[in-house]
Amino acid sequence: MSNSPIGLEKGASSEILDIISLRYDNIISKTKHPKIQMYRSQEKHFVFELDELPGVIIKMTTQGQELKERFKNIQFAREVCQTHHLGLLKIPQAILRQVTVSPPSQIQKSITLLLQEKLEIFHGDSMQEVSYETEADRLDKAINQLALFIIKTEFSDVEYRNVPIIKGEADLDGNRRFGLIDLEGFGEGEFDITMGLFGYYRKRTGLVRMVNKRQALKVIEIAKKELSWNLSLETDSKTAFEDRIRQLNENKRLKEFYIKRKIVKGNEVIKVDINSLDVPDNLQQPLQDIIEEININLGKDTPGKSLKTKRNIRILSLDYGKGLFPDPKEIPKCFLLNARMYKYSHRFPGETKNRFVFGDEKTILAVCLNLLIKHNIAFKKELKKYWYVQV
Repeated sequence: MSNSPIGLEKGASSEILDIISLRYDNIISKTKHPKIQMYRSQEKHFVFELDELPGVIIKMTTQGQELKERFKNIQFAREVCQTHHLGLLKIPQAILRQVTVSPPSQIQKSITLLLQEKLEIFHGDSMQEVSYETEADRLDKAINQLALFIIKTEFSDVEYRNVPIIKGEADLDGNRRFGLIDLEGFGEGEFDITMGLFGYYRKRTGLVRMVNKRQALKVIEIAKKELSWNLSLETDSKTAFEDRIRQLNENKRLKEFYIKRKIVKGNEVIKVDINSLDVPDNLQQPLQDIIEEININLGKDTPGKSLKTKRNIRILSLDYGKGLFPDPKEIPKCFLLNARMYKYSHRFPGETKNRFVFGDEKTILAVCLNLLIKHNIAFKKELKKYWYVQV
């Protein structure tokens, strides 16, 4: 199928609208359908691909303003790339349509469709992170262009998944191209530029925290040239750069850890004789339980994930049945010592759920994870909302 605007028009044809109508319930409930490929998205809109419309990503919502703004961003981004000759940044062609569909079980619905050219990319942050590293020598110019793009557009949502490397595309000199596939984070000031370039806590990664040392220094150099440099920007750039260097050094140590433990595919289970370790008697069974549950997760099929991501295991999450112990009844009693339970507001007013928090270093869980690290069975543990362990 053509990726031209004429080809995209088929997405708003009566034929495709009839298909969307018939599968409307599947789409809004995000349930599996053999001819629909659903993609991760915010709750207020739905992103999917139809077998009958290959090469086109469809973004759908009943609240059209956001997609209208997204479409304006696409047009603006294309103008910026043309004006500043940013030829290594590719913006998918797109059209916006307001249409009506007739779901079988509902009344007619007015929906907004943003139909966008599908680029050939590796999906997911983890594989893009690997690609940024393996293709580093061919990304210098694209990264410099992206830095200028961020400054000119105030694009803040700079993450691996939003700025992927396009498979097989390069200019005549072999420089790789980025695809700008999700242009919602356009701001109105210096703070958004700062987030795009240097990140912001855990809300934004930022370009400096995604590239190697040499590339990060060049991004900061471009920023100093293009912006009215001040103490705040100096502080943010320095923090981002130092954080990135720490991460790069940690990544190097993790690779050495994998080589030493002969981890190649990512699904290699932990094999250890608990009796051979210096472990107190009262921790042997909990430690064995944790290892068994980690191994269950390592055995799961995780296509399209990097080695690092495959082996980053979230521990004891009770949020919607995800994690190692989806049912509270399955949690060994020893894990509940010193654990805190609290009420938290869910997404809908008036609804609350119980959640266990295993953030205390004195819990048996934390002690056992530290034992795994001490004996070089695990690489590190990290507390976000839950404990994660890299094995």
